[in-house]
Amino acid sequence: VRPWIGVGTVVASALIGSPECVKDASNCIHTITADLVRNEAIEDLVGFVNETQLTCGVTPSAKIVTWGCKKVSKLALQVLAEGLRFVHACAVGKEGLDAAGRHDFCEESLTTSYTVIQRLMSQFSHTQRSTPLKDLGEEVQKIEIDLTDGILKSRGFQPMWGVVVDTTQKLAQAVRWYVWRTNHFLWLTETLHEGKVVNGEWGKIHQEDGGAHDSDTLHP
Repeated sequence: VRPWIGVGTVVASALIGSPECVKDASNCIHTITADLVRNEAIEDLVGFVNETQLTCGVTPSAKIVTWGCKKVSKLALQVLAEGLRFVHACAVGKEGLDAAGRHDFCEESLTTSYTVIQRLMSQFSHTQRSTPLKDLGEEVQKIEIDLTDGILKSRGFQPMWGVVVDTTQKLAQAVRWYVWRTNHFLWLTETLHEGKVVNGEWGKIHQEDGGAHDSDTLHP
């Protein structure tokens, strides 16, 4: 279910510029959500991205995974912040504008936010093209293509907000997949090398919680 935003009961306040949202996405999100009608779905989405960042420290020895996780988690927050920024601009409008002026201001905000989001994602995938984060960069590039396709098919800020939500979720899921894949590979490789099921850096968590394990069983 996409977290649609009600636009009839927002509290007008100073509009936040795009540079501020890119520089400090978390603060931008906090400021805007405080100015909109409380929406549990949006809170869940913000929570989902924040929880994704917690996976970045799961395997501290694999620093490349940690950095990739942090970078894409930050990107997901920036995309979400930009989405909320244009929704806020369309909902609140600009003081002194008539209906036509508010419509034009909303369209301008949509265009600005899409341009910023597309630039951030393109910049990441291009920068990582020749680095160990190439796979993650290619995944971000695929999500960017889906974003562009969705934007071309959308009309109005509510449909575009839906595209931004999908993009944010895909970025967060890509991070989780990336971390899980690496952790699983490291665990499997170590298990084969040792000849028995071993604990990964996160293995003790499962044992303490009573999870199933057979780390003492030899496997010739």
